[in-house]
Amino acid sequence: MEKKVFILVTFILSILLLTVSALFLYREYTAEQIPAPPARTEIVAGGESSYRIKLAEDDRVCRIAAEYLSYLIKERTGVSLALCGPEAEEGRFLLLALDEAETQKEAPPYSLTLDPDENLCLSFRVRGEELACVHSLCAQWLTDTCGMEEDGTLWISQELIDAQLTGLSCSLPGRLRILTQNLRKYDDGGGNLILDRAARLMRLIRAESLDLIGTQETSLDWFNYLNVALSDQYAFFGSSQNGIGQDSGERNTICYRRDRFDLIAGDTFWLSDSSDQPSTLADGFHRRICTWVLLKDLETGSSFYFVNTHLDYENSEDYGEQAMLQLEVLFAGMDAVYASHGVYPVFLTGDFNQTPGSKTYDLALSRMRDTRTDALVNRSTVDYTFHNYGRSRKLLDYCFYLGDKVLILDYEIMTNGYGGFVSDHYGVMTDAFLYGFIS
Repeated sequence: MEKKVFILVTFILSILLLTVSALFLYREYTAEQIPAPPARTEIVAGGESSYRIKLAEDDRVCRIAAEYLSYLIKERTGVSLALCGPEAEEGRFLLLALDEAETQKEAPPYSLTLDPDENLCLSFRVRGEELACVHSLCAQWLTDTCGMEEDGTLWISQELIDAQLTGLSCSLPGRLRILTQNLRKYDDGGGNLILDRAARLMRLIRAESLDLIGTQETSLDWFNYLNVALSDQYAFFGSSQNGIGQDSGERNTICYRRDRFDLIAGDTFWLSDSSDQPSTLADGFHRRICTWVLLKDLETGSSFYFVNTHLDYENSEDYGEQAMLQLEVLFAGMDAVYASHGVYPVFLTGDFNQTPGSKTYDLALSRMRDTRTDALVNRSTVDYTFHNYGRSRKLLDYCFYLGDKVLILDYEIMTNGYGGFVSDHYGVMTDAFLYGFIS
């Protein structure tokens, strides 16, 4: 009897021991499977923040993206986040980094994570989309229903990231696509009548979704064709070199999208000693003009100048003295415009009839910057614009710009003529982005 009781007690104790062991092991196992509570980071809107924006590496595009992120946060919340380089170690950070690993090529444009120290890491996976990623992130994050509470606390958690932020499609309001194009005012042989080339220009404009176009050698025939083909989408500005109200003579026409821009001011003046009337410089060969507009971008509220010109090419020993003098008049005239209408970013397009390294080009660089050399991406397959239907190679056409908060994204010499030559010049297309100039 005692032996049976001993066996029963031993059995019961064994079962209890196994049960306790199983519960202990299960608890340890499940503890590993249960994720830690999501991290949560806070920035008090309108107040001082312990966060700074840190660059993982000293990269130019990352730095510009960081400046834009800081600008958007300040505009929406009133919080100013200082920028710091990769050497910063102390504090809490919004960390911006590049992530261009091969395995990430098909991934969304960016990823967003919180580390255990509540540093927020924004990694860009697609080169060239940094600004669009920042804009999309802030548009989603900095709203009353996502990240901002009634007490003004700006917050973000890993749960919020996983649910709403990762992998958003990215777009960049305020991106400007600009074309400068010498049209060639004469009919030419070999399938290059104005009517032939005009059809190609229309295909180029439609295909590239251009926002702003500056044309040179815009004869009356060209101007009428532009009006018929594009007036549903574009407005036109600019007077003839023969005078306001005159049909004959070339124009430096500015075309801008009706649905995107409001015209604030604009005018045409002559590149001469009598800039308010049809005239030339003392030794000038052609009447040369400058046409300018001050536009307001309805997408962003930003205002900027768009200036278009065509400089001389004859009547001097080095084919450059007149062009340089005309550019000096242009800059003096625009200085007067800035004094009257305000200082805003500027884009100057045109056929300058001078190559890089010339006195005229150097004068332009003393006042402005060249989008060709500053672009993050240069998509050109050639390094010249004047081709004379395959008989010449000279870089004569430019888009210059001025402004601290202007970023040149892309540059391209437009060799795709959409079925043939548009002109004896290739056009130059520039993608630019303006930020920080809210009027």
